[in-house]
Amino acid sequence: MEGILVFDQTNDLIYHNFNEAMQEKMSKQAYELGLLDEESACPTQQLNSNVLIQIFSPLLASQRIMMCQFDNAYTSIQMDNNLNVVFEEFLGYIFLEISTKEIDLVKRELGAFIAFTKYICGPNIFSIKSDTGKVEHLTDLILTYRELYAINQGVLMEAIEQLLVNVDVKNTVVSALQAATDRLKQDPHSQRSHSLLFVGSKFLSRYSTRQAQELAAVDMFFLNLLCQMHTRRRQRQRIVSQIVFLQGSVHQSYAGCVPHIVHVVHLFEHVSLVLVIEHAHTALASHLYDVYFALHKLQSLQMQFDLDNLRGAFDALDTYAKHTQDALKKVKSNNAEVEESIRSFGVKWDTLRKKYTDYFKTTDNALIVKIESNMPMFVESVKELFRLLCASCATLEHGLQRVTDIADVAEASLNEVFVFLHAKSQKNFTMGSYPFQMHDGEHTTYMEEFPGMVHFMHIDRYNGRIVAPSLDDHDPTDILKDRVSLIQLHDSE
Repeated sequence: MEGILVFDQTNDLIYHNFNEAMQEKMSKQAYELGLLDEESACPTQQLNSNVLIQIFSPLLASQRIMMCQFDNAYTSIQMDNNLNVVFEEFLGYIFLEISTKEIDLVKRELGAFIAFTKYICGPNIFSIKSDTGKVEHLTDLILTYRELYAINQGVLMEAIEQLLVNVDVKNTVVSALQAATDRLKQDPHSQRSHSLLFVGSKFLSRYSTRQAQELAAVDMFFLNLLCQMHTRRRQRQRIVSQIVFLQGSVHQSYAGCVPHIVHVVHLFEHVSLVLVIEHAHTALASHLYDVYFALHKLQSLQMQFDLDNLRGAFDALDTYAKHTQDALKKVKSNNAEVEESIRSFGVKWDTLRKKYTDYFKTTDNALIVKIESNMPMFVESVKELFRLLCASCATLEHGLQRVTDIADVAEASLNEVFVFLHAKSQKNFTMGSYPFQMHDGEHTTYMEEFPGMVHFMHIDRYNGRIVAPSLDDHDPTDILKDRVSLIQLHDSE
């Protein structure tokens, strides 16, 4: 029994997803509260958003009071019938998961869902209310995560399992990825890109252009899940393209929100090529991302009436707004809507900035009311800028023919190793593998070299990779899987 809900700053429901058991419980609850009549309380029918808002409004009101007045929000609530409710807040949005699972696991799932939301929407989370495509992606991603969490030790450890292959196979794969990247560079819009190959849920290799920003370990983990999500869909397409916002490396100039076009290409069964291309204005997206967070901080302080710390928060917003305006000067667009959005951002910011400046000069609390009345207009101008210049791409469909050609070439290049890769997708290596060579030239297995050892894991947290023998899928006791889960719990503490 589990469900996830997302509420905006006004407690309006913008996303919800329940499994069958939770759907039935919510229908029963709505009937008991008199929100539905007997005919409308159908367990298989989707509940109206207004009904769900009324069910959860007392809980949300209490959470908002704890956040705004006491700065001590709930993290979780234990209820009757083994139901646990977990809360998380991001940019003023309340993410809520209700489940019969243990609280630690529910927190982990909800944290993963928030991360997926950032990857799919960037900071413009409200867009999921009207974008059915993003809603489907988020729902499919969390379902894929839950499925893999139960069976995949890489997902359990929040790392990608590294596929181990011999040098010849590795060279063949790298050559194919390099050829794919070189063909991408023929397009002037695809100069900064990465080509990755996943075999099942395992990572094999990557090739990147010199100009491309380094990907963070969590980005690689997300791309792997995204690939698995598309692979598990009933109506699977050969090529699926979408815009995502990767985190990027903290060692790069810009990180946190880097717009990318992702093409997931299914080459063979269990073998997928992922092409990742930087697009839009990287610096602008990063600065707007900072503006979102500075705005949220400022609004939170005003709601708490913490006026002593208001100046520092405003100075941060002022700095990020200036960086944004500097980045906008480099934007070249013949689109009238974009030009108007840029102009509106400047006007709205100048107005808001003047209100804050007047307040800091006079400390007249009446000016806070004027600030709060102007704030929504500036927030909308930030959202519009991000939507037009960072979250949309006119060339997304334009490059599909080139991607199709790249896929054909990659298939031909990897055809000779396909059977080997298919076998490795099922079982990477086992405790009975022969990695050790003795002085007399004979090879020994892990079990022979380390008597009594039944399993091991090497986790590289910097790169987000894990090397471990495959678990026995036919083990009826699942003892090893339980032990791996226990290791994960200790690792996260």
